[in-house]
Amino acid sequence: MNPFTLFIIGILQAILLLLLAPLYSGFARVMRAKMHSRTGPPLMQNYRDIRKLMTRQEVVSEQAGWIFRVTPYVNLACMFLAAMVIPALTTASPLEAAGDLILIVYLFALPRFFLAVAGLESPRTSRWANFPSTWAKPNRNYRKALSRNILAARLLF
Repeated sequence: MNPFTLFIIGILQAILLLLLAPLYSGFARVMRAKMHSRTGPPLMQNYRDIRKLMTRQEVVSEQAGWIFRVTPYVNLACMFLAAMVIPALTTASPLEAAGDLILIVYLFALPRFFLAVAGLESPRTSRWANFPSTWAKPNRNYRKALSRNILAARLLF
């Protein structure tokens, strides 16, 4: 099959999977409620929640850095790429030359890493936020340790 056609199929597949994910989650909630002999939420409740959350105002601290602001986009991009690499609508992977199992593992690990770093980056979300600034020195030590660990991992790989 033509590589361009496979790429288009991969994009359509990723969009379809991202749009159907809340439906699958809603179905799992309904089935879980039925197994517990109770009435669960409506099947489309996740779509309603997403629509409601999209209308809310974005709240970002003034001291939040670029990692905190970029993290949601990195998470969405990783899930989109993972949905493109895994063959769901065709028997051949749309991006088989670019992806294998190791890429999928990294695409699932990268959002967790960014989420952890974004949580460490913002000084207002640290446990030292309520203390005077002279007591907030351990936060700097965490950042130094994190940067040392990233440097060590970079040197090893």
